[in-house]
Amino acid sequence: MVEVAIVPVEAWHLPYIAERMRAVDVRECREIGGVEPLAALEQSVACPGPHWTALFDGEPVALFGVTQDTLIGGGIGAAWLLGTDRLQRDWRAFARASKPVVRELLTRYRALSNVLLTDNTLCMRWLAWLGADFHVHAPYARFLLCAM
Repeated sequence: MVEVAIVPVEAWHLPYIAERMRAVDVRECREIGGVEPLAALEQSVACPGPHWTALFDGEPVALFGVTQDTLIGGGIGAAWLLGTDRLQRDWRAFARASKPVVRELLTRYRALSNVLLTDNTLCMRWLAWLGADFHVHAPYARFLLCAM
């Protein structure tokens, strides 16, 4: 069984994950964000808002967090997640470990939202498991996750 720890982001986590990033996450960085993986991670953690690293047995596997969604406003947070292939293999362990973090985020924000590629099935599965609704306009999907 994999040991998952959700910890504060450390500088060395960014290049470690960027160099091993899942292909679909690299595509999202380029197609949606217009940047390379390392720049996407650097920009994300530079924005105000909480962000963490998921460690699997001590190895950085994903960075995730929330920034204030200035386009939508109204207490909506822009949630993001970028990870390595190991996230794909052990996503259930990550889902269980991240659920309390997401619940806590939904006490700070009215809702969480963002856009992802529809072929990012791992993230769509995770978000659906958390209770998100999707508005799909292929090849993109916008999700909305509200507090229950």
